[in-house]
Amino acid sequence: MPPTLQYIKPLSTPSQQETAQDIALQIHNLLAPLNQILAAAEPLTAGLLSSIICSIPGASTMYRGAIIAKSLHTPPIPNPFARLRQLAPEERRGECLGSCPDGPRRAPENILARRG
Repeated sequence: MPPTLQYIKPLSTPSQQETAQDIALQIHNLLAPLNQILAAAEPLTAGLLSSIICSIPGASTMYRGAIIAKSLHTPPIPNPFARLRQLAPEERRGECLGSCPDGPRRAPENILARRG
């Protein structure tokens, strides 16, 4: 069984000299040794967070990727998928750590079976 991250210690408070890449490196150095992964949802940054994290050598060992949701013109989805849509993308992929205190949630089997 892989080690689990019980809590994430607070990162240092950013100073004016500290860049976003410095903070991303702290996150990498915290998660990589524990074999933990990171996924993000970026509705406001349009991929900037992913760009910063991916600029760190070795980031692919701990960074899964991001959902970059920038469009407000999302078409409605068919009713069978409505319940699955209620799950966050990282929950559907089983990558939820900090926001799911009870662990990753799984979609009901009957919804997944309809996907074919």
